[in-house]
Amino acid sequence: MNQTTKEILEKYGIDPSDLKLIGLDDISDNLVKSAEQIAKIWGQVIANIYFSEFVSDFENRNYEKAYNSVVFKSIDNLCSDKNIVEIKKGTKVYRARIINDINDIYDCKKGIHFEGEFLKGYDWINSKEPPLGIASDGRANRQYSSYFYCSDNGPTAASEIKANIGDYISLALFTINRDLKMIQFEEKEILEISSLPDWYQYYIAKCFTTPVSDPKQYHITQFISDEIRKHGVDGICYKSHFTNNNNYVIFNCSMDTIVFFSSKILQLHSQQLNFIDFSAEKIISTKPIPDLSADAIQTKKAHIYGIIQAQKNEIPSNDNSKMTEDDKNGQTENAQS
Repeated sequence: MNQTTKEILEKYGIDPSDLKLIGLDDISDNLVKSAEQIAKIWGQVIANIYFSEFVSDFENRNYEKAYNSVVFKSIDNLCSDKNIVEIKKGTKVYRARIINDINDIYDCKKGIHFEGEFLKGYDWINSKEPPLGIASDGRANRQYSSYFYCSDNGPTAASEIKANIGDYISLALFTINRDLKMIQFEEKEILEISSLPDWYQYYIAKCFTTPVSDPKQYHITQFISDEIRKHGVDGICYKSHFTNNNNYVIFNCSMDTIVFFSSKILQLHSQQLNFIDFSAEKIISTKPIPDLSADAIQTKKAHIYGIIQAQKNEIPSNDNSKMTEDDKNGQTENAQS
């Protein structure tokens, strides 16, 4: 292999010994162009092999091999200045929670109430991260440890919690109370990636954006997060699988770092899926999102208002037959004010 060919492979982060992974022992010295093609086309395959080996070694507790992996070295490289973004003091962030217990609405528990015409969601205690020792496994935190997960806008935060259609969601608004330094995972478009280091970062970012069905699949992202935390940064930033906006994980979620501002209640109305049809070269979609009139939305709002008012009047919320006509009319008027 001549020097020019070696330099081309090195440019894309490929060691000549890596070629054995794809069944090549060498590249003919007069096929310099093939070196460039291999670097671009096979770089993803080579990186995938190394990344899969890294995950397997970690899961099988072969830590010595995992720590010596090129993938582990790329985690350290993530913590360089070029990947640090600053979240300024005063930045608004959003955190969502599914209201699994309808009694939280029925009994006005955890801060849910009407304030004039506004339906308020959970209070700050129930909107913030869970206390230490209660949290389950998360994408970045191990069981019982506690990090603050949030997003840069409300729809993204509400999408991340995987609610079902019809679920009620409490969406809280917080503000960042000091400048934070975050490591940003840059997930480039596949066609833009050519070097092996970029492919390693792509696979790391993919681990954080891809939804999982089994919490055990979080073990590798928990490990990566812990290694990043050791570099003294405040958290990580990665793209949402659902909206492509930013998700944040803040390691230090003390009250002087994150300040609760307000909350409100949403209801998941629909889920839209769009597909690229390569044959027709166009976007095709599922059935159109069903529209709701203002009156229909007011009716839904009046229903929740009625539940809360009934509880305040000590009238069983599941038996409206005991309510007087004045009670019912009062609920509707207040809900539509």
